[in-house]
Amino acid sequence: MELTDIAPYFQTTEISTAAREKVFSLLGSLRAYHQPTFDHSIRVGILAHKLGGMQNHDPKTGIYGALHDIGKLNIHLDVLNKTEGFNEEDRQRMKSHVSEGYKILSSLELPFSAWIALTHHRYQPRFYPENYELSKYPFPIPNATPSTKLLADTWASLVSTGDSYDAATNRKNDRFHGVQLVGQELKNWLITQNPASEYIIRKAYDTGILS
Repeated sequence: MELTDIAPYFQTTEISTAAREKVFSLLGSLRAYHQPTFDHSIRVGILAHKLGGMQNHDPKTGIYGALHDIGKLNIHLDVLNKTEGFNEEDRQRMKSHVSEGYKILSSLELPFSAWIALTHHRYQPRFYPENYELSKYPFPIPNATPSTKLLADTWASLVSTGDSYDAATNRKNDRFHGVQLVGQELKNWLITQNPASEYIIRKAYDTGILS
């Protein structure tokens, strides 16, 4: 997977040259640091772009998807490369990637990407960060209207769906005890992981975005 694979998805969006350069710089750093996370991020970006288009949302959703795991730049490789035997310390270290992503993207003045990086796991049953933790991180657009916040949350839910789907179909770990979910079983699992997005998931299967 190369940066050029997602470039067309950036070119169809209203994004400044400066912001695009930041995005590509971050993704280049991620590719150099951990290729599997980079590949996953690109696939999620492409899926999020398609899901966003299906829902008539701003196609910049693809950018948000591509950057959703950028906080893993600050997670040690021994955790990122682990495929089985995760203990509680590993889980906590991995969970910190959402706050790390928020910090990285906020510092680069990519506010929507920062919020989505922080919240994309909050749409799943075992969500994080929890409410008391989330309160530590202000919405990164000062004086944002409720509609702006709602839009960011909508984008985050689309990224969450793409993230869950790609993790189930491409990552190798012990989450499913060595069994790969396919077909209706995968679809059902995806809905349980993203219950608020059931309509979107079913529509994505009907239109062939997910299969």
